[in-house]
Amino acid sequence: MEMIIRSVELKNIRSYREGIIEFPKGRVVLLGDIGAGKSTILMSIEFALFGLGDQDGSSLLRVNENSGHVILEMEIDNRIYKIKRALKRKNGRVTQDKVIIEENGRAESFTPTEAKAYIMKILNYNEPLNPRARSTIFRYAIYTPQEEMKKILNANPEERKKTIRKAFRIEDYSIARENSKIVIDYLKEKHDYYSGKGVGIEEIKGEIEQIDKEIYEIDKEIRNELEIFNKLNIEINELNVKIERINEEMKEISEKIGRLTLRKKDLDELNSQYEDLNKEIEKAEKDLKKLYEGHEKNLIIREYRKDEIDNELNEIDKKIRELNEKRGELKSYEGSLREIRKNKEELKKKIDINYIKKLESEVENLRSEILKISINKPEKSKEELDRMEKEIEKEIRSVIKKSENINSKISDYEAILKNGICPTCDREAKPEDFISRLENKRMEKLSIDKKLEELEKKRDEIKKEKENISNYVIYATKLDILQAKENELKEKGQDMVEKEEKLKEYQRMEEEIEGKLREISLIENNLRLMESKKEELRKIRLKIEEYEKEENKIELMKREIESKKKELEKTFARIESIKKEIMDLGQYENMMEKKKSEQDELKENKEKMDKERERINNNIITLNTRKNEKIKLKESKLNEIREKERSLRLAQRYMEYYNWIIEVFLPALESIEKTILEMRRMEFNESFQRWFYMLVDDPTKTARIDEDFTPIVEQDGYVQEMEYLSGGERSAVALSYRLSLNSVVREVSLNDGENLLILDEPTDGFSSEQIQRFPEILNQTRSDQVIIVSHEADISRLADYTIRIRKDNGVSYIINSGNF
Repeated sequence: MEMIIRSVELKNIRSYREGIIEFPKGRVVLLGDIGAGKSTILMSIEFALFGLGDQDGSSLLRVNENSGHVILEMEIDNRIYKIKRALKRKNGRVTQDKVIIEENGRAESFTPTEAKAYIMKILNYNEPLNPRARSTIFRYAIYTPQEEMKKILNANPEERKKTIRKAFRIEDYSIARENSKIVIDYLKEKHDYYSGKGVGIEEIKGEIEQIDKEIYEIDKEIRNELEIFNKLNIEINELNVKIERINEEMKEISEKIGRLTLRKKDLDELNSQYEDLNKEIEKAEKDLKKLYEGHEKNLIIREYRKDEIDNELNEIDKKIRELNEKRGELKSYEGSLREIRKNKEELKKKIDINYIKKLESEVENLRSEILKISINKPEKSKEELDRMEKEIEKEIRSVIKKSENINSKISDYEAILKNGICPTCDREAKPEDFISRLENKRMEKLSIDKKLEELEKKRDEIKKEKENISNYVIYATKLDILQAKENELKEKGQDMVEKEEKLKEYQRMEEEIEGKLREISLIENNLRLMESKKEELRKIRLKIEEYEKEENKIELMKREIESKKKELEKTFARIESIKKEIMDLGQYENMMEKKKSEQDELKENKEKMDKERERINNNIITLNTRKNEKIKLKESKLNEIREKERSLRLAQRYMEYYNWIIEVFLPALESIEKTILEMRRMEFNESFQRWFYMLVDDPTKTARIDEDFTPIVEQDGYVQEMEYLSGGERSAVALSYRLSLNSVVREVSLNDGENLLILDEPTDGFSSEQIQRFPEILNQTRSDQVIIVSHEADISRLADYTIRIRKDNGVSYIINSGNF
């Protein structure tokens, strides 16, 4: 995989306010003093790729800033990626914000955890996705900080070996070994648990044999009871057949008795009908007789004819309609009369002589008041006079103040002339020096008093002018009122003449309508006479209709009486027929009593047998319940045995797993781990020696990596302690160790496929000769892009590009970049 960093943009990251660094291919040196901010750029690259990890966000975000970000642009296998990671400060905590990843111009938003997984996939880093951990592959294959390298070299052998295991991805074996111990304890615990659960099988088998015996005895009892139960069933069935036969016979007899009962009921009903018909005939004959007697009294009505009466009624209705129409026409005048009278009264109210007289009086009074007002037309407005008055008042106060000061001076000078002592400072003063001053002040006092008098006079004149304005306003107001009153008086006079003419017109119309309305009473008298005659004709017509109804009723009653007499004869014949049928059916009542007695005896016997059968059946149910309980108990015991046998099998299986881990897995794991670790150590040792001999040109010195991955330097066969080596030799050991670690981790984790290398202060402590050999070492790394952080200016001569970093007043700047 080919990975190239193209640029890094910083905003409020540690000592940087803002800055952009572009990284070309080749050897790029970040050059600056110690503490200038070089390592911040490397930290920013790691942050952009993998997030904070176990790092606190406040260590990256600039102090007193609430937000910041890093934008990393890189090229991986000819695809351009741009990653933006942001930090924000809220409630005293610094946290990561959403991550924006742009791939070939297409942007997408991720959470920090999602972004790390996505980038691991892009980089093809096969390691656990723990958001709180750094990338082990990146840290040991590409960029190992100087401080991290020192920790590894200065650590005790066990700690160093632990770190190397982690870098080489061999720590999984240790983790597997520790996990195996947990599994072994778990398997032992499970074996003991299931072994305990498998105890007591034989005792349970004995209990099952006893249950089987009890079930056999219960089955024997059930068979005996069933034999008795079946015999009873046969006897009960025979009784049921007999009872059913008697029931059929009783049913036939019951039908006959039912018919007898019905016929008796029919006879009672017919007898009742016969009596009712007799009574109805007697009553109808009496009613017919009464009807005849009343009918003969109304024979005089037969002289009138209904059609003649109807014609006369129609004529009367026609005349009534005509009179009503005429009365309606005249009645319409009543509304007009009411309206005229109403308008007449309203008009009288509107003609108000007193109000006109009052208006004339008010007009006369206003004229007298206006003639009495003595005024001049104002030359200035009230606002101008107010302003002038304020200015004069202000000037008067100023003059009064000056007058008071002059009076004070005159008093002082007179006191000096009299006593020879200054009243202000209590010192002696020559009176002759103050005579002229006193005279001047007195003259000035006269001038001031005259000016004050003039000002007060002007103020009085302004007040009079203001009073004149007030009077003028009153005058103008009264003139307006007078004009309005005179106009109103004129309008009222004209209106009054028009209303009097209108009132005369209303009087004429009222008299005309009253004459027409007097005709209504004559029409109403005629209407009352016609209504009276109409009512008499209606009564006569009703009597004719009643007479005709009585004749119809008499004829109808005659026919009804004849019909009832015929029905009476038929009813008598049916009564005689039913009496004969009742006598024939009477024998079946005695037969029913005998059959009922026989039926009761059979039912009593059946009831006794049913009770005995129910008792036996309940006993069988009880026995079956006991049997089922025993069967369930047996099944429970069998399940218990099966569970115990299963527990014993599980205990045996857990012991087999236990023995396999102890005897096979752990020895194999330890052997594989030792083999791989030794293989990696040999690769590491070979790489370390190659780098060391390139940097240290001393045939008396040899170097190697021991089994604890501790770098060992020997001279003439004797091991030399690190503190006794020269500075250049210690630096050579450190760089050789770092490059060896990088190369082995690359091979293990990336199949030697990475072409980016970042070195933090790699030449710290190098001699000039070692620095001269450094380019050859860089060539041997086979990296297309090498980023070197250094504070040594000489190293820039070996670079393709140099980027300078400077810090002023706590702020880091990227001041220039170029190639050499």
